[in-house]
Amino acid sequence: IATQMPILSADAWFNKGVSLSAKGAWSDANYAFDKATKIDPDNKMYWVAKSYVLNKLGNENAQAAADRAINLDPDYADAWHERGIALYQAGNYDNSSEAYKRAIALDGGLWWYYYDYAILLEAMGLSRGCDSCYADAIKNLDVALKFNLNNADRNDIYQFKEKITNESLPIPSN
Repeated sequence: IATQMPILSADAWFNKGVSLSAKGAWSDANYAFDKATKIDPDNKMYWVAKSYVLNKLGNENAQAAADRAINLDPDYADAWHERGIALYQAGNYDNSSEAYKRAIALDGGLWWYYYDYAILLEAMGLSRGCDSCYADAIKNLDVALKFNLNNADRNDIYQFKEKITNESLPIPSN
């Protein structure tokens, strides 16, 4: 008796991609998200997950995946955030800034939006000699620090803030 291999659903491929992402297996996760988006090309979460992994891989197709999610739902903050990362990695700082601003406007409740935006602002300050960019980066880091963070994330934010300000800052505990 011949046995058939089960055909995985889009959700199964998505869940497999999430699991592989958690392990840092970015190429394998990309394969899984690619399968999910082919089976169900109208699921915005699948496209954002694909964009996330492609950003981790430094792949230029990350923006296209984020844009696909935005086309499906123009108010999906995660898609705008991933678009911001992709544009930042491509050196397109102005459009990256607009994408981060849109993500924060749509959902200001995620600390990493502010942190990633601060990273962009610091890069803009370095590349353009933009003093106000540094000030804006610090403001965004201060917003991120208002969230309930684990110690590792809090330390990362304080260390980045120290880098920008060139000051030693005490790191308070939660």
